[in-house]
Amino acid sequence: MHKLLSNILVEKTIIGAIIFGNVNLNKIFLQIKPEYFFLDSHKIVFEILHRLYKQNQSFEIIDINNLLLAYTHIYSDYRFDFEEIRNLSNQNFIQLYLDDYIILLVEKYIRRSILNLAYNLIESAENTSIDLPQLLETTSSKLTNIINPIKQVDKLKPVDKIFLDISQYLLEHGSLSGLKSGFRDIDYITRGFQQSDLIILAARPSIGKTAFALNIASNVARNSDKKVLYFSLEMSREQLFLRLVSLGTNTSRLRLEDLRINAEQLLQIQQYSEKVSNILIDDSGSINHYYIENQLQEYKNKKNDISLVIIDYLQLMQDMNSSNRQDIKRAQELSNITRNLKNIARNFNLPIILISQVGRAVESRLDKRPLLSDLKDSGCIASHNYVTLDFKMIPIKINKLFFHKSSKILSKFLSHFCLDKYFFINHENCFSYGHKPIYHYEFYHSNYLELSANHMLSKINYWIRTDHVLEMDFFISTKYVALKNNQIILYSSWISDLYFSPIPQFTFISFLDFAGFHKTYDLTIDLTHNFLVNKIILHNSIEQDADLVFMLYRESYYNQDIINIDETELIIAKHRNGPLGTVKLSFNPVYMSFSDYK
Repeated sequence: MHKLLSNILVEKTIIGAIIFGNVNLNKIFLQIKPEYFFLDSHKIVFEILHRLYKQNQSFEIIDINNLLLAYTHIYSDYRFDFEEIRNLSNQNFIQLYLDDYIILLVEKYIRRSILNLAYNLIESAENTSIDLPQLLETTSSKLTNIINPIKQVDKLKPVDKIFLDISQYLLEHGSLSGLKSGFRDIDYITRGFQQSDLIILAARPSIGKTAFALNIASNVARNSDKKVLYFSLEMSREQLFLRLVSLGTNTSRLRLEDLRINAEQLLQIQQYSEKVSNILIDDSGSINHYYIENQLQEYKNKKNDISLVIIDYLQLMQDMNSSNRQDIKRAQELSNITRNLKNIARNFNLPIILISQVGRAVESRLDKRPLLSDLKDSGCIASHNYVTLDFKMIPIKINKLFFHKSSKILSKFLSHFCLDKYFFINHENCFSYGHKPIYHYEFYHSNYLELSANHMLSKINYWIRTDHVLEMDFFISTKYVALKNNQIILYSSWISDLYFSPIPQFTFISFLDFAGFHKTYDLTIDLTHNFLVNKIILHNSIEQDADLVFMLYRESYYNQDIINIDETELIIAKHRNGPLGTVKLSFNPVYMSFSDYK
């Protein structure tokens, strides 16, 4: 690597400031990551210092040297000259120029990253076996990752500046309310759809998911003069247009299809079409998040900003990153899709409504109202299961992660070509999903799990729902290699005074049973979309990236003898920034229209 792409003196000065200097450690650890350093030894020392800081331990050189021994089986370049950095830390200019040193460190890292990306792009571009859209997607993703450190250094904002920003917004918009759905009670509870929200709208087939989404699109276009971009993966634009006209003019769709309309109705249709001309329909069918992002960018470049995106529906979308990889199954693809859509909502500062299916589990219950855990390819974990915190493999109950938000937890890179790759990764969110029916699974080697019926577990080369597993089914478990005085010892239990390295092993279910109703939780894990619970690999749930989850339910769908056949419940099953609740709506099956319940 060219010497101009690193600054070893700056790296040593920053580490010296951490160990010996009187500086703002919280600021340093917020803005710097280990990979920003050029030398492996500097990366390792910084990682150790960060862990000691999180554990509220002092920075003693003898302790740091002892911890470095745990890395000798991984790196040979672990030597570090503490005497030199002590001399550097004695300089009076460190506090004054610390921000400049951090910026310089990040700049060198970004330049190295760009150079590495350029080398990789040349090689990938010459490889004609790589799909071009996949190459473009990978390039875009890696460029975004390179830009992130710049945002990280400059993202801290004082409270008085935040107040000024909010005051300016209130002067321009009048309130902090988001985009109105057009339904009175929904807007009262949600305060409108906030910018950057990912909203999941879920229901069983034929309940009216598409109809409700079209009602929202119509209300937004007519009432606020905002542009709505509707991606339809199932219905054609002509079919959607007929539905829109039917609900907007109270004209039967059958009459529209047969052209059995008079002159007055034709004029009404023309006037309504002009009112909803801000609804843009894309019926390309087979799309992915990269296509959606490109469309939004094109509209933005034309000064034609979109205010709301609706995608109909999730299970028909493709994930470009894993379309050619057999080892990544549909559960992980859906998790990738929701994560990427949430990023798009953030980047373009708009709400996205994502229509999704509800699993068949509701059909077997007496009360068929859908729950959050009924989302297709979703699930929950009982509160007393354990995840693994970093460094010493410390087990902690999942409900205690609220108090360890900065800690990393153990995850696994799942690939046929890299079966033993474990690493620690940040958990972005930890949610409570209330009390759910839970099943108890016991594994050989004394492991156990307690999960909802539809959570995903990792088998040897694919994911499987917990309600599909059988006794004697094999799964990937984890055993820990304990390191003490640089010697390797195998242990099957938790030991707090050693340092561990995880390795995979296979196990099987020896017993399973219903465990009753328990309080449940789940996590959001970016990148790998999985984490270890009681040493077993579990998958993310698809709703974890969502800020709002709406679920439609209509009793007359299951009971045709009911009196109020038009009554529909919209269940707000998740609301990241507000209350939950149920809103009653009226549904007209002739015009496929929803309205406020009276």
